[in-house]
Amino acid sequence: MLFIAGEKSKGVLINVESKIIQRQYVVGQLHRYAAVFNPANHLILANEARGCSLFLSSASQQPVLRSFTPSPITSCAVTSCGTFMIAGNALGSLFSWSLISGQLLKNFKAHIRKVNCIAISSNNTLVVTASEDSMCKVWALSSLLAGATTEMQPVVSFSGHSLSVNSCVFFHHCEAIVSGSSDSTCRVFDAFSGEQLRLFMVGDEVTSLAISDDDRDLAVGTSLGYLHFSSFHSAEANKMLPVKPQSSHPMSPAVVCKPKEDGHHSPIIYLGYNSKTSSSLVLSVSENGAVMWYDSKSGCLFKEVMTPKKWKIHSCCYLDAPLELTKKKTCVGLSKNPLDSINTSYLLYKVKAKELNKSTSVDVEETRKRLRDTTNAGDPELTDKGLGYHEEKDEEDELSDLISKNEELNELRRKMIAKVEKIKLSQK
Repeated sequence: MLFIAGEKSKGVLINVESKIIQRQYVVGQLHRYAAVFNPANHLILANEARGCSLFLSSASQQPVLRSFTPSPITSCAVTSCGTFMIAGNALGSLFSWSLISGQLLKNFKAHIRKVNCIAISSNNTLVVTASEDSMCKVWALSSLLAGATTEMQPVVSFSGHSLSVNSCVFFHHCEAIVSGSSDSTCRVFDAFSGEQLRLFMVGDEVTSLAISDDDRDLAVGTSLGYLHFSSFHSAEANKMLPVKPQSSHPMSPAVVCKPKEDGHHSPIIYLGYNSKTSSSLVLSVSENGAVMWYDSKSGCLFKEVMTPKKWKIHSCCYLDAPLELTKKKTCVGLSKNPLDSINTSYLLYKVKAKELNKSTSVDVEETRKRLRDTTNAGDPELTDKGLGYHEEKDEEDELSDLISKNEELNELRRKMIAKVEKIKLSQK
């Protein structure tokens, strides 16, 4: 199953084997790596660019839950157990949430610029972040989940790229990472020492990466729609895979698939060795709406899932497990502050005023009158429940204080604007 979000607020859930569209959604614009699948509750978490997170299920067209984050999420990743989510934003900050309680565990500045991609190791111990500042940083997952407010330090910082790092992924069976950048290179480095182990050159900006389940093969997608398939070991090399890729073992010549008008001719936004029938099949998705299966050994098109569409694809994520259509999904919202409690009940008072900045004593008196009328006409049972209606005088005083403070702030604002205008005129 593949979730795709594109322009015109369109989102679809498609079966990549049968080509059947299972569900359609209304989803706002997403950043490339801002959608992720949670295997714990079989929900898709789509983080919109406007700062709203949608929890989507295949059982319903409507979101199971909507939640607002401290700032728009540009990339995210979920642990294999579905317990925690690590996310980044355009300012270079990292966030960590507990998906069970919704609590925000950590929020700190990790990069100078936008966080483009986040990946978590298969054993849930390490996290790698790729940023527009040309840096890849490796973090201990335990430190991202700890509540301590000490200054965060990465395990290693890799500075081998000269331009924005657009994609990164862990090897499945060793602590090594491959990263792809706008400098047209893919680099393999050790997650603990930061030592560069391999360098793979392509003639275009790298936009997506994938590694086969046995860690032998690498798939690379570029901004022009090229696909590069290569092996970390040549045909003459030993069949046994070393613990980590070594520079002494040259990579096999790459199989290159060129862009086509009826296929990929725009940036490749997703690659994955997701086939259950063959380990050499790679699922590829491009911005122009093409979804296709390729054979990484021959470079030939194996199956076409979706032809290029008229609408642009922004983001997608693969669902590792089949969704249960009948099971009711449960989830909690994401808190915006570590001190927030998702389960706390809040009492909200709604005050309606036509022009708050021009309020007068007459407006205050009218508002007080409305509050008295509402209290007198209310349900006596509702009053006995302690919703605050019997504390009418305290509410009136509080409302009056708020309005007077607002008037004072607006007056200060007008004076400040006048001073700024005078300074501008004097400078001219």
